[in-house]
Amino acid sequence: MHFTTHDLETLAAEVAFISRQTGAFLKEQQSLFHRDIIQQKGFNDLVSHVNQQAEQLM
Repeated sequence: MHFTTHDLETLAAEVAFISRQTGAFLKEQQSLFHRDIIQQKGFNDLVSHVNQQAEQLM
């Protein structure tokens, strides 16, 4: 696969935008987070709705 400089610049801009959106979401959720909403996926594997939503944004 061959990418032009323009393709890579466009991709980098999109990645930066998604990263900023996800960072803003995480920052917002930090003040709203409660320990009682943590779920256990497996042994030593904890997750919350914040993790799940951040993954979907990305």
